[in-house]
Amino acid sequence: MFKIKLWTMKVKTEAFVKSPGFIEKLGFIKSSVISILLGLFVGVLFIFTNGENGFAFLGTAFVRALSTNIERTLVYFGVYILIGLGLALGFKLKIFNMGGSGQILSGLLMTYIIMNSIGNDTKNAFLIFIMFIISGMLISVICGAMKVYLNVHEVASSILLNWIFWYLLKWYMTVSGTPAASPSLNESMAMLGNSLWALCVMLALISVIVVYIVFTFTTTGYKVKVIGNSPTAAKYAGIKSEYYILMVMAIQGALISMAGFFYYFLIQGSITFNKDLVPQLGFDGIPIALVAFNNILGIVPIALFWAIVKEGAAVAITTPGFNNLQPEVADLIFGIIIYCSTLYIIFIKLNLWTKIKEKLYLEKDIVTKNQIAIYKMEIKNIKKLIKEIPNLEELANIKKEINNVSKSDKQKISELSYQYNELKTFYNRKYLKNISFLKESINDAIQNGYKNYELNSIKGLNINFHNKKTKRQFITLDIIIAKISRHDKKEKANISKECRELIENTKQDIEILKESYLASKLEAKTFIKDLKIKYKENLKENQDTEKIKKEYFERLVEVKDKYDRLH
Repeated sequence: MFKIKLWTMKVKTEAFVKSPGFIEKLGFIKSSVISILLGLFVGVLFIFTNGENGFAFLGTAFVRALSTNIERTLVYFGVYILIGLGLALGFKLKIFNMGGSGQILSGLLMTYIIMNSIGNDTKNAFLIFIMFIISGMLISVICGAMKVYLNVHEVASSILLNWIFWYLLKWYMTVSGTPAASPSLNESMAMLGNSLWALCVMLALISVIVVYIVFTFTTTGYKVKVIGNSPTAAKYAGIKSEYYILMVMAIQGALISMAGFFYYFLIQGSITFNKDLVPQLGFDGIPIALVAFNNILGIVPIALFWAIVKEGAAVAITTPGFNNLQPEVADLIFGIIIYCSTLYIIFIKLNLWTKIKEKLYLEKDIVTKNQIAIYKMEIKNIKKLIKEIPNLEELANIKKEINNVSKSDKQKISELSYQYNELKTFYNRKYLKNISFLKESINDAIQNGYKNYELNSIKGLNINFHNKKTKRQFITLDIIIAKISRHDKKEKANISKECRELIENTKQDIEILKESYLASKLEAKTFIKDLKIKYKENLKENQDTEKIKKEYFERLVEVKDKYDRLH
């Protein structure tokens, strides 16, 4: 049965990989990778303009982050997972919680209050950890409550709370007798045994798994998606948006506060009050969530990359040869990456790659190209008519009548002006409607023509092969599932044998299909190669290029029917 299950899993996986949903997600993965590579390249150029070797700097940063400073890098990794995850959940719900710093500061304030009361001992670690998280959750929920019940935007309330808790912590430290900086925190309170990073990374990864399961496979996750995508639809579906907003903001507060706990106990150690600057840690999750496109699992590799750059850059600038670089170089590089990812999102939204392919196709399909040229000429003529609307006889007569009416007869002027504007609007809408129809005709001509070209050119051979292969596999899969679901335990051996035979027969059929497809493809390629040579020769010898292009395209879209052996 194991081999049967393995085969069925393989077939389902192949179908999933080729599904539109997976292809869309793959596009986002590609955009993240491309934006990171572009960001690194532009960052390298900036470093070169500063007089240092950008590639050497990045190499040093990555090596140091993953060797001598690996423990701190892994702590950053866990911290950035938690912050990015918390903010991504909010972004999915269209909640822009900018109060991460305030939530972390509230946890720090609670930590110092507890430590001043019962001491800085590891036996109190669990209590401090829980109170740190609860404090952050409460502040986040307050922002959510203000949004839900008082219609106060979460960006405004969360940013104000950042400053409130900054000054509260500063005031408490001053009263406690430590105005310049807070006392050092005991890092062993956030460690697992002798490992600096183990507890942080473990909790971060557990959080990712739990959040992914809840928000992907449960009704809670589905309802959150509905609220995020369409609050009005959620309302009419009877989903209590207020409850889910408060729930998500509470989870955000917990995750961000957990990140703050590990950051201050394992990396920062204390907090200084020399300058009135709210800690930036709460904002560091924003780029991670954005570059990962709010994908829960996608946050993990982005957080790792950001941790390497952050820790590696901080160490690299202390090495000889890079002393002129500022500590903000890591933020600069990641800022460029965010900018590049934004540009790539625009590229995806505008579907530029498809438009480029359609443009190349149009250069071959001279008939469709000429038809589109006719549509565009009609649009141009209609736009001229729109400009001439005021000169139409009906409108000109009304205008003349308005001019002949006595200025004292305001009612008559008002009636004629209304009549004039209504008639002008009528013609304007009529022409605009025609333009809209022609534009739709252009889009339909391009899309239908390109689709026809793909299906009937050499690419159609590939499409036909994969369609037949998938159909054959799924016919077998349906039979196997039916046999397995209804089988008697006594007949298990016979059914397993039948299923294995079905799979083997299917594999043989697909192998035959593949051989036919490869032979067809080889013949088609040879034909197209010869066709291109002849086409170029004809263009040189003959002046009627339009006729030659038309004949060439007609031959291209005959390829599938001519060479496809899979009929």
